[in-house]
Amino acid sequence: MRKEKEAIMVRAMQAFGCAALILLAAGARAPAQSPATTRAEIGITLTPYNPPILLPDEGGNFGYAVAVDNEEPTAQILDVWTVITLPGGGEEPGYGPAHLELPDGWSAQDDRSQAISGGMPEGIYTYTAYAGVHPDQIWASDSFEFEKLPGTAGWYAQSAGTELDLTGVSFVDTQRGWAVSSYREIIHTEDGGDIWVPQDDGQYYPHEYRDVHFVGAQTGWVVGHGWSLGGTILNTTDGGVTWIEQEPDGEDEFYGVFFVDDQHGWAVGGFRDLFGSSHHQIIEHTSNGGQTWNHQYYNPYDRPLERVHFVDVEHGWAVGGSDVLVATADGGDTWLPQDPASSSSLHDVCFVDAQTGWCVGDNGTIRHTADGGETWTAQTAGTSAELRTVFFVDDQTGWIGGVDFGDYVPVILHTEDGGLLWEVQETGTGDEQIVIADLCFVDANHGWAAGALWPDLPVMLHTENGGEGLLSGIDGAPGGMEGWTTPRVLPAAPNPMRARAQIRFAVPGKASQPVRITVFDLEGRPIRSLWDGSRKPGEHIVPWDGRTGDGSRAASGVYLYGVRIGDFTSSGKLTLLR
Repeated sequence: MRKEKEAIMVRAMQAFGCAALILLAAGARAPAQSPATTRAEIGITLTPYNPPILLPDEGGNFGYAVAVDNEEPTAQILDVWTVITLPGGGEEPGYGPAHLELPDGWSAQDDRSQAISGGMPEGIYTYTAYAGVHPDQIWASDSFEFEKLPGTAGWYAQSAGTELDLTGVSFVDTQRGWAVSSYREIIHTEDGGDIWVPQDDGQYYPHEYRDVHFVGAQTGWVVGHGWSLGGTILNTTDGGVTWIEQEPDGEDEFYGVFFVDDQHGWAVGGFRDLFGSSHHQIIEHTSNGGQTWNHQYYNPYDRPLERVHFVDVEHGWAVGGSDVLVATADGGDTWLPQDPASSSSLHDVCFVDAQTGWCVGDNGTIRHTADGGETWTAQTAGTSAELRTVFFVDDQTGWIGGVDFGDYVPVILHTEDGGLLWEVQETGTGDEQIVIADLCFVDANHGWAAGALWPDLPVMLHTENGGEGLLSGIDGAPGGMEGWTTPRVLPAAPNPMRARAQIRFAVPGKASQPVRITVFDLEGRPIRSLWDGSRKPGEHIVPWDGRTGDGSRAASGVYLYGVRIGDFTSSGKLTLLR
């Protein structure tokens, strides 16, 4: 009898992969010589360890116990297997089937683990264990849920619901938004961008739309131009169910639109021929919701204006062309030039009040003003990318989007201190050739980035945590600073690097500390200062775009980097590949 039980235990252990398995006798009955092969009353229990189970975006594994009970008066031969149900439906196999011969009145228990790869989607999964005859006869089952978290970078791709590049995006809350493409498409979402549906623009001829702006869930405008038809302004007062074309004062192309309420708005643009020999800039204004538009500004000597931003019905700014920045303090009756102290083309402007604003442009240009634009000062982008769009939710928190054409990768920068430090945020797109054309945030957490995957495929990115990455792996405490008394520095990544690398570090305690981060060559000569100033407690990222202090591209090779936080120092090697 003892040898028979030992043989059964061995077969059961082999079936479960030689893991720790325990057979528990409910009595001293001997196993039947001819196990039943028909459906049996079998019980199965699945118990996760350390619930709730939350896996990071890069994947991981979890442990659980599985127990099978045979309550039949005879021994049973059965299979045990697991299935993973994905968040959007569909199934993936777990482990098994394991073949098990279980005596009557006995139980088998096993401790196991399941790996989930980083390539599997985020969301809520169901993990189910079955007992029966694989795959069709299920005698018993049990399950639990686990969650795979969104990407640690904070940004993730959404399906855009269109096949062409996106040029503008506007949201009024965390659920309702609109976006436009360069080929006659207006799309709309009611669920934060999970599903986008097209809206009928009511136009017979195709139009190239450039910008969209809503002032509420019902009222919005789209601007652009038709092919050989001049400028286009469309308006909706029913959330986009119907779009009505408005008549601007002229036939110029429009690139940007902004309204402060349902009556007062401005559209900017101009004209540029194919050869660049003829161009001008214009600003048009309406005070009755677009029933009538009138010229406020005309400049015959530069490329079209690209964006316009107002903080109230009196104070506004517009940018475009070589380095053109104009401002008004009387609703546009008078537009006066301001000096952004830049020779680069400007692409966007954003103000949070009548005094505080930013404008961005080519060659990593960021300019900031605290006096309404009377003076503009440069802020360090840490990149020479073409910066296309800027959006601030308050005087401290903002984002910039664009593209680094040197490596043709998307760029999203973020600041939490008014632009004293701009940190690169991971877009979750890898090295794809993507241009970020427009940004929109409804609060400090929920935002969208619209653009194009070269040459003309759509890109819509979304974040629900402000785009912030999580510092995982520092002292075994992902995302948390509680109890830390010493600084922490993660190795620069990616390493080797091509377009850029990030140096992640954490400042402990409750007070700011001086931080200095420098890149050196192998001879110990400094080639680029990445940061030299104070940083508040918390986790931070400082990027290096592979350029030297004078803006030139560093050669391929191995470099050193040093991080000093207070009296703490750390260093490492970083390989640059061109």
